[in-house]
Amino acid sequence: MPSSIWSDATAQAELVRSGEASPGELVDAAIARIEALDSGLNAVIHPRFDAARREAAAVDRSLPFAGVPMVLKDLICELEGEPFHEGMAYLKDLDYRAPADQGLAQRFKQAGFVIVGKSAPASAKNFNSAVGETFAYEDAIRQLWQLEGYALREKLSQRTIGPMLRPRGAGGNPAAEKLHFGGRERLALRRHALIAIVRSHAPQQFTLLRLLRHYRHIARFELR
Repeated sequence: MPSSIWSDATAQAELVRSGEASPGELVDAAIARIEALDSGLNAVIHPRFDAARREAAAVDRSLPFAGVPMVLKDLICELEGEPFHEGMAYLKDLDYRAPADQGLAQRFKQAGFVIVGKSAPASAKNFNSAVGETFAYEDAIRQLWQLEGYALREKLSQRTIGPMLRPRGAGGNPAAEKLHFGGRERLALRRHALIAIVRSHAPQQFTLLRLLRHYRHIARFELR
């Protein structure tokens, strides 16, 4: 079997389709890498190697990702009968196990993926609030500018083609109905949430908000 160490999911799936590798070989290779490296990483906290080998032997090879090994993060995505702790000690102490597959896990299985284990969520020991706050602030700025640009484009389109985009009851323009009723409320809520993040970072908030107000003033002026 060709080496699959640096192969992504589509490349590994192609190995199975071409007959160059079997699902079992891909899963065995993934398990071997985990066993060789994970003692120093503690990344795969809930291995399920025996179950994965059984599933690889039975997988339908016509599926798009037949036999491609993967891990699920032990966070949100539940896998029936497997530990589900989400980084919480009390769930670990209870040895809590998921009663059923979560929808995303079902989709992975239906596509042919073989889940070899569950990986660790972020450790509290590695949590850095300063890094998290900085990332949230910078990401909020990036998203705010995108949303402001979207709002300006929407206003310009209304100014330019006006009545053509307005819904007309049952015979209205489906795209217009989506524009007017499908995204505006979500856009406003998302914008307010992002501004709340930005406002929580006092050192730079006024500069950014001043720029936003100036940007919106220009938009209003241009649309008069």
